[in-house]
Amino acid sequence: MTVPTAVLGAALVAATIFRVLIHPLVVYFQDPLGLREYPAPGRGLAGVTNLWNAYQVYRLRRYQIVHKAHLELGPVIRIQPDHLSFNIPQAAAQIYGHGSKMHKGDFYEIFRSAGGEENIVGTRSKEEHSRKRKMISAGFAMSNVVQMQADIRKVIQEFLCVLDEQPKSVKRPALNLRVWMNLLTFDIIGVAGYGESMDFVRHGHDWAPAQSRDGKCNYATQAIEPFHEVSVLESILGLWPEYLPTSRRLLWWTKPQQHGTAFIDMCIKKLRARLARGPTLAYKDLFGHYLTDRTGKEHKLPFEELVTESNVILNAGSDTTATAMTNILYLLIKHEEVMKKLRHELDSELAPDVLIPDYEQVKDLPYLKACIEEGLRMRPPLSLGLPRKTVEETVIAGHTIKAGVTVSVPTWSLHHNPELFPDPDNFWPQRWLAADDDNLKRYVMPFSQGPRACLGRNLAYLEMLVIVPTLIRRYDFSFLDKDFELPALDRHVANPGDCLIRVARREE
Repeated sequence: MTVPTAVLGAALVAATIFRVLIHPLVVYFQDPLGLREYPAPGRGLAGVTNLWNAYQVYRLRRYQIVHKAHLELGPVIRIQPDHLSFNIPQAAAQIYGHGSKMHKGDFYEIFRSAGGEENIVGTRSKEEHSRKRKMISAGFAMSNVVQMQADIRKVIQEFLCVLDEQPKSVKRPALNLRVWMNLLTFDIIGVAGYGESMDFVRHGHDWAPAQSRDGKCNYATQAIEPFHEVSVLESILGLWPEYLPTSRRLLWWTKPQQHGTAFIDMCIKKLRARLARGPTLAYKDLFGHYLTDRTGKEHKLPFEELVTESNVILNAGSDTTATAMTNILYLLIKHEEVMKKLRHELDSELAPDVLIPDYEQVKDLPYLKACIEEGLRMRPPLSLGLPRKTVEETVIAGHTIKAGVTVSVPTWSLHHNPELFPDPDNFWPQRWLAADDDNLKRYVMPFSQGPRACLGRNLAYLEMLVIVPTLIRRYDFSFLDKDFELPALDRHVANPGDCLIRVARREE
């Protein structure tokens, strides 16, 4: 080793030690944001370094550990050096509501593409978000979503064919509900987003064609597990957003990063097929709204912007809805009396010859809606606190917070607050039938709230309101183990673990 190389290596090691170990301690004691008064989990470590938070992400238990820390330390805790978590109900509207002046936190840099383009989920600029929202909001309007039903029903019909054959299969005596919900929702977002199914249900797997940005490399990749793997890595890297471009480059060789590249290449392949097809549908798919406005005038967006929006449509449009439906079906299977009551409502309100109900037939069924809302309350797909950043001195739930502080309300903790929801850990849809319970309307927020709430909630509700009754009316379900408890793995989305069930036609 030459002397210059040795010196360079030593300097790099010294700089790393300083940045990771010494600098956080210096900042902690200087306390420029005035946060040292707030308790921090990990015996105070969370207030000093992001490493505590990174460890919880790695363990896939971040929201659970934050919830436990609130129970032990109080309603306001410091979960990162610059991040306060508020387990106080009124803080939700102050942080996320329409009157809030806060921006999305620096963590959302993980949604920026390799080419530097922001998408509608990740952009922290309110002006940029408004520009993108104007293009796509009509696509997510319920009036447009219901026009997609004919093609969505075809996908559901394919899934019913799989389930109808399930009891006869010797090779597959059990079905993994979590996996099949992922396959199903990927196909549906393919239809809704691009006008063409991913064909995952038909083939029984999640292998899809992919293409590199330069178009020279065509290959096949899986969609589900690779996306989950890269989500964990990106959630860790996002804790140090200032180093995100560098850390991505340094880790290009790792399996999660390669999976992330493959997922983007899958989006690129789907995008290019959509661009080549042109406007061919009776309804306007979601991506069509990024291509032309209501008058047919082309937006002429850069290709890299189309790629990053394609990424959002495919991952956000499938993963969260699959998580929600797996959770809801799990809770219904586990609570036989609730299942019995729901079936009674469905059998009473829907004709026997209705295989897949229309949205209009089920959207106002009170107990069905209550079961879905209660499932979203108990096991919200986004269970962690979504970070926002103060841009000026702000008062939140009586606490004066300086500019530059990241703040959040943990969704799981809010949904399980016993002062808001009696017996919060009990799956009790009946609570949603009480007309005077304002807490449910104000503090249950599975899709967040305010101007940055999830645009895709209409599509998600349509899927849940149509698919759940279709399955409940047609099949009997049981767990392989009657005492089975469904784990939640926090990869930013609180994905359910494997959920092995047996399925049989009800008349059998």
